[in-house]
Amino acid sequence: MNTFKTTYRSFLRQAKNLRAYNLAKNLRRNVLLFNLVAILFVIYIVLSITSVAVHLVREAIQMKAPLETPYQIVKIDVAIVSIGENDILNMKRMISSLVMSSSPHIKYNFHLISDKKGLHAAKKWYTLWSSACAVWNVYDIQSSKISKSLDHFHRLTGGKMRTAVHYHGKEALWKLLIPSFLESDNLIVLDTDMIILRDIGELWHQWTQTIAHTAYLGMPCMYRDNSWLYPLWREIFPENGTLNCMSGTLLMRPNRMKRDDWMNVVASTTNKILENFPGWTAISADQDIFNLIAKSVPEKTVNIGCEWNW
Repeated sequence: MNTFKTTYRSFLRQAKNLRAYNLAKNLRRNVLLFNLVAILFVIYIVLSITSVAVHLVREAIQMKAPLETPYQIVKIDVAIVSIGENDILNMKRMISSLVMSSSPHIKYNFHLISDKKGLHAAKKWYTLWSSACAVWNVYDIQSSKISKSLDHFHRLTGGKMRTAVHYHGKEALWKLLIPSFLESDNLIVLDTDMIILRDIGELWHQWTQTIAHTAYLGMPCMYRDNSWLYPLWREIFPENGTLNCMSGTLLMRPNRMKRDDWMNVVASTTNKILENFPGWTAISADQDIFNLIAKSVPEKTVNIGCEWNW
């Protein structure tokens, strides 16, 4: 009986030792497996981070190249004559459509020509637009410096244009006077009631690169039957199918116009029509005079196509 007990106890000890050995063996195997999985996971993370970094570097290189070559920043000068608080609302819509239709590499240099009420109404708004894509310059037509241009025009025309029948009155002539006070080699002048649906960078490229620099004024013109003209204009332009130009979109070379004595060109054209047709009072404001200038100095004027002012 004692021998059996001894043998049984020996068997239990051996079984316990074998179980402990197996547990230790399994534990070592599990630790090895855990370490292997951890190493593989770390390798996966390192490879993923490396792959993402390589992808980002490649994208940065691909983005940098176009910015350095074809998409250089193009600076465009745009002038807007906006008189009074109500007209400023139209200007906001026009500017929004202009920027939304433009290429991202265009930077605008805006020239806002207005009275004190208009400038006050627009101040907060155009301050928001003074950013990397737009710079604003403001001109108060009631300031002594700017108003001298209008006074000079009235002296040259004998004061006959002081009372125009256009709803803007004498302020409707300000686009004609831009070259007398605004310094710029090339300029686009836009009406506030325009809605821009096309990248104006195309027009700027034509004006600065392809159109001869002997021309200093560009307007959208079209040939139309003169039956639509008001009676006095039928006398001024008696020939049928006259070339009619619109002043909603204008291209100018102000510095060149100033050197070529633009104010005298405007005044002499105005005086000539006033002498021949005393009843003329510029019903269409500056557009009337721009049409007369296009007729009197055709070598200085270019038709940019009515698609830019339809």
